Amino acid sequence: MPDGVKSTKNEKEILNDAKRLLGQLDNIGSYQLQETFINCWHENEHESEAMWKLYTSTLDQGIAIKTSYKKLYTSLGRNPSIHIGRINYIDFQNNFAGINDSFWFKRKSFEHEKEVRAIFQDREAKNEFGKLIPVDLNILIDKIYISPTSQTWFKDIVEDILSRYNIKKKIAESSMKEKPFH
Repeated sequence: MPDGVKSTKNEKEILNDAKRLLGQLDNIGSYQLQETFINCWHENEHESEAMWKLYTSTLDQGIAIKTSYKKLYTSLGRNPSIHIGRINYIDFQNNFAGINDSFWFKRKSFEHEKEVRAIFQDREAKNEFGKLIPVDLNILIDKIYISPTSQTWFKDIVEDILSRYNIKKKIAESSMKEKPFH
């Protein structure tokens, strides 16, 4: 029991209550996982080689979309039920993320991701793999970057897709393709 709290229960009863409460919290967490949908972004001023390698299954065929918080929020229809914010990176050995905030915390070892999330909860959703939420790509996309190892044919395909869906956005070559000045 916390200091200053008096109880008529013995230690065994307190331990049983604690186990019961932890079980309830675990059940709540399981339900939250089923009804929570997360869209993840990387926040950085510059391209990250590590992010290209981590999030492209074939490095030479990846794209990165540049946007802003405001554009993300606006492109999602300014939906007040979608929450957007930065992830907090903590040491779970020494810190606790409350049950209502658990989707806003990750282990310190992921801090390099500099993650921003758009989180949507649907209490009616059960066992859905994802959730389709309309987004206006012409508002969302500021610029599209092509992987630093991509070939010209890949850029042509991306341009074709943008044209097909009437998305009028610039495609930028990765700055990592440029030779550094020595």
